[in-house]
Amino acid sequence: MGHSDSCGLGTGGVWTPGPSHIAFTVWQYEWPQDIKDRLVTDKNPSGDLTINDFELAGVVLNFLVLTFF
Repeated sequence: MGHSDSCGLGTGGVWTPGPSHIAFTVWQYEWPQDIKDRLVTDKNPSGDLTINDFELAGVVLNFLVLTFF
């Protein structure tokens, strides 16, 4: 079973074994500064990426972690 979460600083996730043979795995990734600067916030209303974009990227990265098993 996998879970992920993202914020303006970065993203991360965890895979737990559950009924499968996946190893317990925790990962995290800090967004590069140029990506952080593009997030739409009260202080940066002209940004072109929303928190939803960051969350989607986190979900995709969480599944990519599975390719290492």
